[in-house]
Amino acid sequence: MLVLFGSVGAGDAEGVAYLAVAFVTMTMVDELLITPVIAWASRTGVVERFRTNWDIRLVTAVGRFVVAVLAILALQAVQTLIYALPLFVLLGHLWHERWVRTREEREAWQNLAAATEKFTGVDLDVVLREAVIRGTKLFSADLLEVEVWLGMSQRLVRGAETITYDGDPVNAPPDSSGVYAVALHGYQGRRDIGALRLRFRNQVKVSDREQAMVASYAAALDTAVRNAAAYRQLGEATAAHAHAAAHDALTGLANRRELERELTAALANPASLDSRIAVMLLDLRHFKEVNDALGHLAGDRVLVQVAERLSGAAGPNDLVTRFGGDEFAVLLRSAFRPARVEARARRVLKSLAEPLEVDGLPILVEANGGLALALDPQDEPGPAAGTGEATPVSSTPAAHEGAADTTPGPAFRSDPQAWLTELMRRADVAMYQAKRTSQPLVCYTMARDPADRERLTLAGQLPRAVSEREFILHFQPIVDLASGEVLGAEALARWRHPTRGQLEPRWFLDLLERSAQLPAFTAAVLDDALSAATMWRAAGHDLSVSVNISARSLLDTNLPRQVLEALDRHGTEPERLCLELTETLALSQLETVDQVLTRLHDIGVRLALDDFGTGFSSLAVLSRIPVHQLKIDRSFVLALRDLDISAGTDPVADADTISQAKAVVRSTVQLGRTLDLTVVAEGIEAESQRRLLWELGCAAGQGHLFARAEPPERLLAALTTGVGGRPGTAADPMTGDPTVVQLRPPRASGRGRSGR
Repeated sequence: MLVLFGSVGAGDAEGVAYLAVAFVTMTMVDELLITPVIAWASRTGVVERFRTNWDIRLVTAVGRFVVAVLAILALQAVQTLIYALPLFVLLGHLWHERWVRTREEREAWQNLAAATEKFTGVDLDVVLREAVIRGTKLFSADLLEVEVWLGMSQRLVRGAETITYDGDPVNAPPDSSGVYAVALHGYQGRRDIGALRLRFRNQVKVSDREQAMVASYAAALDTAVRNAAAYRQLGEATAAHAHAAAHDALTGLANRRELERELTAALANPASLDSRIAVMLLDLRHFKEVNDALGHLAGDRVLVQVAERLSGAAGPNDLVTRFGGDEFAVLLRSAFRPARVEARARRVLKSLAEPLEVDGLPILVEANGGLALALDPQDEPGPAAGTGEATPVSSTPAAHEGAADTTPGPAFRSDPQAWLTELMRRADVAMYQAKRTSQPLVCYTMARDPADRERLTLAGQLPRAVSEREFILHFQPIVDLASGEVLGAEALARWRHPTRGQLEPRWFLDLLERSAQLPAFTAAVLDDALSAATMWRAAGHDLSVSVNISARSLLDTNLPRQVLEALDRHGTEPERLCLELTETLALSQLETVDQVLTRLHDIGVRLALDDFGTGFSSLAVLSRIPVHQLKIDRSFVLALRDLDISAGTDPVADADTISQAKAVVRSTVQLGRTLDLTVVAEGIEAESQRRLLWELGCAAGQGHLFARAEPPERLLAALTTGVGGRPGTAADPMTGDPTVVQLRPPRASGRGRSGR
């Protein structure tokens, strides 16, 4: 080389050019010979291998050329430098290898991150398939397979660029290629859920870096599989819960909740065909006899067979539901003509004509049906001409009277929820008419509806009344019978109707309790009652306030939170609020009611049992409900009017009635003392009633004797004035001594029944 380039000097450009041509030629030949071999060995494309690290190879080649030129020039000056030349070549090679290795590691981890991002979804199928396809390319494997076992199921997904097998590992075709496997176990100590296997046709050696990458890939896949499996289980559980919430557990039919949801959706869209619907309620006859004679298990089998027959007879678009107990309901869609719908309803009923078989016994279970139609106002009710389907439901003309009355009025058309309630009521009315007249089917007609049409109109106006706060509260004071001091006040609702004036509760309370407006009404009453109590307290009259709570409200688990928020909003202590409960005997057996009442009791709110002794309440209820107060019904107080205690005669009430009333009052007072409960008498209208109640041991009462229910401002004015110059009173104090009732000492307030 020294001979060849011995004349190359610092300014000999021709020699350098010769050297450059020779170097480029050698480099190109080297690339053309070695790169295809590397591409074949690594199972990558030749073009891809040429592109890989091209910049590093280019910089290295230029560096090698520069080193060669400098070495020649240096050797011309000092030939002994040839011994240092290998050291420079070695340093250049190490620098090149480090640069390539650093880049390859960085790109490898970047590729790993990009590959794992592709299977981070929540679909298990996508996770497994993407993991196989991306992993095959990432690790240059001939095949990659993922086997997972979740619960009792096992699954194997195998493939390369495409999936070649997906199913049970037992049925997978055998593969004899070499394998490198790692477990899917996630973080340390976690149970394995499968394995990741790389398969190679030839023997390969997996480097430490590659082992770390495979382990990281397997860990990411483990997390993705667990997340996808958990999401799938959550979806399945959600679907199961949604199905259970909308279906009857015994028969598998839709339940009442689902019927109301479907019906509301249909009524909310009057332009759709589904709004032309009808509802038929069915009540099974003689079903109680089946339960009594054969037992409830046999009765359950009867219900299942009835459900199957009704489902088979109903149309494909109809909805058959179990309404509860032995009642069923059928939502009939596409109800264009009343006569045609009646014919369809009769076909459903006819499916029960043949006897059922239970435990080898033939059982005849017939049904009475009530049909109510929700027709579009533009439809013309009546039989379809020439259909032959308008067979009368019964032979009486009344069964077809007022067919046009099935159309909803304007108020109901504007409120699907109110129309749903009314439609179900009409079907119920028709069903009971069928039961009373022993007819298989009766279609609702307004002419035979015992309900007051004015009340139906009011029901349609409830949403507006609640939203526009047309309901107001009047308050009747609760008075200490001995001193005449006002202890509290009971809130009584009034409806300021825009056209009918002020309406008493008897006009609207039962309508509210059957409507969807009840929660909003209850919230408004609580808010107004506590607002009035705040006003009285600011004026120096710290009175408790009593609010009546509907039995249906006790089924609302949000009621305790609603009460607590109202108390916090008005800064009122819980013990200054008393919730009066009515008709709790049946509801007290429900777990939801128990939970609601317990939470209210825990908050510190006082609970009163209203109308005690009338049949709505009983001693059985006291064993379950943590009440603080008993309210004697006004019917017992009324029997005590004008009673002359000393003479023992009563010009108004007969002796038996008076005796019974006194017994109820006396026993209620004694019960209250025994259980450490306050007893309040309702409906006190005469001084003689007040005195007798006081002498019997009743401590408090309310009624027209003290004050009628009036707005909170008027009650405040009356409290400020008082009676006999005593502010905060509603009557003069009693004189004399009450009758001493011999009772055992009251139990402690922390009695065991509060915890139930």
